[in-house]
Amino acid sequence: MDLETLLGDIVHGASLVQPASRQSGGSSTSDWNNIDISGLTADSRLVQPGFLFAALEGTLSDGVKFIPDAVSRGASVILVR
Repeated sequence: MDLETLLGDIVHGASLVQPASRQSGGSSTSDWNNIDISGLTADSRLVQPGFLFAALEGTLSDGVKFIPDAVSRGASVILVR
């Protein structure tokens, strides 16, 4: 099972997005298979280079608002719903 399918199963209706600064000219399956993810967080303040940032909707705020911060901190992949 590939990463996108696995995470889509975990967060129903979710999609993976690779920040433009890290794209290699496309979004083919081989591109996704070559991404190293060193960690996972839903808190943009905790993102470190290579992390997957889960931009989830919370009770007080929407994680989408924190995507720019996560990318500036080095997120390799963004999970959005």
